[in-house]
Amino acid sequence: MLALCQALWLPYFKKPLDTLPTNWEQILNKVLREYFFSSEWYEVYDFIEFVAQNFPYNRFNKKSFINTCNAVLERELSGFRFVGDTISPITNKAEIDMVDEALA
Repeated sequence: MLALCQALWLPYFKKPLDTLPTNWEQILNKVLREYFFSSEWYEVYDFIEFVAQNFPYNRFNKKSFINTCNAVLERELSGFRFVGDTISPITNKAEIDMVDEALA
């Protein structure tokens, strides 16, 4: 989790690394949670896209993260889905599948 926090802190939040809290609970509750739930709708998409593209996980976990996000986006009737590791506007599932297949 430290790697994710550092990846978010400097390039995403544009804050110096030496101001990153050292307590995981503080990072989660005071930084990530506050940011996420106070963001505009488009900032939430930017945030989860950044996480998908920058979290240092193996390919399986990345795919799992993206699939979970897409399931939530579909359930909430969002007009956006991950296509590859980028959030894109969608028109239908067939279009997403076609683009994902082409990227593979």
